[in-house]
Amino acid sequence: MLRSAYHPPGAQAGVRGLPAPADPRDWPAAYAAFVADIHREVPVHLPSFERRHAWRGRSHRVLARNVHADIGISTWQGAAWVWIAARSDREFRRRAEWIDARGEAQAWLLQIAPRFARLLTTLGCQQSLPGSDAASDQLAAA
Repeated sequence: MLRSAYHPPGAQAGVRGLPAPADPRDWPAAYAAFVADIHREVPVHLPSFERRHAWRGRSHRVLARNVHADIGISTWQGAAWVWIAARSDREFRRRAEWIDARGEAQAWLLQIAPRFARLLTTLGCQQSLPGSDAASDQLAAA
């Protein structure tokens, strides 16, 4: 079965292959080390974000959040997608009923896109091509 979304819709993302450990039982440690790298680097590149543990659906883990956006990780078949996307949680939707929070968030995301791209580079990720759903294309570029 093909998976159509490796990161939330509208997200800016980068992909990195996670090293395949000799023993599959070591994979959680490799994943945890990458998450620790993300937690360490996000405040350096994007200081307005705070650590957060949440989920978007069943496959997109939120690691950091600010007033406008979430930064997270999604994994599939040995690859990790690090992404930033406008918030979609209940608190944000409630705020969006009273002000133009969605438009404000999109404008902010466009403004900080180069900083997020530098974060992806620091983490060893290859920026994902917009509109590309092919995992093999993205991993080949990584």
